Amino acid sequence: MNGQSEPDAKQIEDEIRALVREAGPSGMTGSPLGLLLRNKWPTFSPTKLGATTLREFIGTEMKDIREFGRAGGDLVYGIEGVSAPSLDDDAERPDDLWRVWISPLSTFALAVEPNDGSVRRIVLGQSVSGAFQIGPAPVEKHRAIAKAFLDARAEALTTESRASLEGILGDPDPRWWERWNKTLDNISVQLSRNWFMFREAALSTALQETLQTSGLSVEATAKAFRAIVASRRRPPGAARRMVEQRIFEHDPILYTRREELVNIVQRVISHLTEDELRRISLPLGLVLDSLREKPKD
Repeated sequence: MNGQSEPDAKQIEDEIRALVREAGPSGMTGSPLGLLLRNKWPTFSPTKLGATTLREFIGTEMKDIREFGRAGGDLVYGIEGVSAPSLDDDAERPDDLWRVWISPLSTFALAVEPNDGSVRRIVLGQSVSGAFQIGPAPVEKHRAIAKAFLDARAEALTTESRASLEGILGDPDPRWWERWNKTLDNISVQLSRNWFMFREAALSTALQETLQTSGLSVEATAKAFRAIVASRRRPPGAARRMVEQRIFEHDPILYTRREELVNIVQRVISHLTEDELRRISLPLGLVLDSLREKPKD
């Protein structure tokens, strides 16, 4: 277990291809990919291969591995002819209502029926009698959300990193967020994940506000909001289960030591902002039990 010698670039490339191919049509997300590499070679680091990140190594050295999109805040890698063409292709998922809302350059919109709150995707500009229409959240809304995130994280960034991100926010290019996401990835994988959680929460709030000002009934507004949010794409379950199985085979103690899991959670929480902490979902029963407990001496 974890006793293999230091790998060379060829071994890393072969392992990445094997893992991505094994993940099948859904592709392999970047975080589990890095975790599996470190499980096989505990000292693995992209810097030893002349790259600052795993993404940079794959993009520079492995032309057959492509970035097919994102699952949440994580990049999805695939092999041409094996993996799905693109996770960001609206034509692939007409039921992904959330994607329409969060894609400012989308050619689609959402139509909400006032009588029952049902939602369907329509072509942007299409006339639908009686339905309330919601266009994609505008580019400036995304800029405002990004600025709020940058302000909240100011103290954790270097002067150079902050200046770089501020410059991107001022870029008039309507696809500015592509540079923004890549820059965050290069600064810190954790920072990138925090950004996508922050962005998702902010866009959820903006969607709710848009629906509440639509003139729909309270019931129709609530139903439409639930339908749109529930359609969000999540990392493929099959790929996630494969990753968990591979990790367990290499290092089963990760899944048997409760104190290790608690330690990991504590480390993650230490990086969250107050707003992110307040949005953590916890079982209500455990919260009540915790409030009833007497403080330990």
